[in-house]
Amino acid sequence: MNLVVTLAILAALLAGPLILAPLEHNLEPYCLTLGIIAVTAGGRWGWALVRHALLDALPITLTVIAAGLLFGASRGLIDGAFAQMRRRLPRPVLVAITLVLIALLSSVITAVVAALILVEGVGLMGLGPLERARVVVLGCLAIGLGSALTPIGEPLATLASSAMRLNFYGMFSLLALWVIPAIAGLGALAAYFARGPYDLIGVGDRLHETPMQAVKQGLRILAFIVGLIFVGEACAEVSSLYLGRLSNEALFWANIVSAALDNATLVAIEFHQIEPARAQAALLSLLISGGMLIPGNVPNIVCANKLRMHSGEWMRIGLPLGLALLGIYFALLFILS
Repeated sequence: MNLVVTLAILAALLAGPLILAPLEHNLEPYCLTLGIIAVTAGGRWGWALVRHALLDALPITLTVIAAGLLFGASRGLIDGAFAQMRRRLPRPVLVAITLVLIALLSSVITAVVAALILVEGVGLMGLGPLERARVVVLGCLAIGLGSALTPIGEPLATLASSAMRLNFYGMFSLLALWVIPAIAGLGALAAYFARGPYDLIGVGDRLHETPMQAVKQGLRILAFIVGLIFVGEACAEVSSLYLGRLSNEALFWANIVSAALDNATLVAIEFHQIEPARAQAALLSLLISGGMLIPGNVPNIVCANKLRMHSGEWMRIGLPLGLALLGIYFALLFILS
């Protein structure tokens, strides 16, 4: 596929959801459509590519559906567990434990289901509007980090693991020492913001997830990943040529644009024949930047939609937090090393 067509497809992929709200709200079928166009324009159709895309997308698809069904069936147990913990633990402790556990479990139950549990949890903690917003943003950033520890946690991890040909534990080996301390720190910060009694405010919105919604969410994830794999395969040669000219440090900061895009999109473009050290820095940048604005990652979109959070509200919390974390990680990765 020539440079002009490649750039046109990448521009449509990156800018389309930012310009047109209907595309942002239907990101998964939009990515699949662009993927089909890209593969067709590049003449890359073949059973091997289709099989590769479906096999890579299937585990997380089935996990999203199964975990969504399990969440719907166990909401009563979750609510009961929170009621017991409210009687035994101060609110800051409960918030910290909940956030850290959800973030770590998200690598198994997927970022989508982890976000649903986070929404349910903040409705059972008696948080005021400002405290709730802070805890949700911190929680989504923690979920974004934690869900990248396995290929079934989120689309970014699925695509990165596939591109680097890692086994199931490869992402954990690459990222665990960097993301687990950050998750603990985010939990501690959430506890600080959640100071106060449980009776500060009444219970918030409650979720009503049906089995059909779980299946639809799984199919949307399938379309999203298959579409991005198609785009990445069709644009591999051109994107590798130009992105290869960026230093690791430059790529780290360039990935801040994933705050306004789903960070899995950039993985599909960047991760072709990438070295582990470069991949590690790029992934950390993408994961942190993805929590800064609502469109940056799947759990942000889920929580903002369920809790009716606005972009400005999210940005006031997520942007300074994300920039601070990026500065810390940049120093650890490039300056101190």
